[in-house]
Amino acid sequence: MAHFPSAREHPWFQISMRHLEGFETDQGTYIFPKRYLTDNKSTGYWVHGSRMGLGENRRHRQWREIESTFWMLAIQLAMEVSS
Repeated sequence: MAHFPSAREHPWFQISMRHLEGFETDQGTYIFPKRYLTDNKSTGYWVHGSRMGLGENRRHRQWREIESTFWMLAIQLAMEVSS
C-alpha cells in the first residue's frame, strides 16, 4: 500500500509505520517478531503473508534481522519512489 499516496495519508498506515519503526535496532536495522515473517509455502499467496521469505537460512541467528530490514527498506523505498 506504500505506493499509494491516499494509503500513506491514512491514519492506519501511519500508525502501522510507527509500529514497525519501533523494531529498529541501535544499528539502524530491524528485527520484527517471527509471526510477522511467515513463509507458509503450503497454502496462500503473498497477499496473506505467504511465500514472502527471501530464502535466508532460518537456522542462522540473524535471519529475522536480514528479512525484517529488507522488508522495511522495501516499504520505505516504495513510499519515496511514489511521492
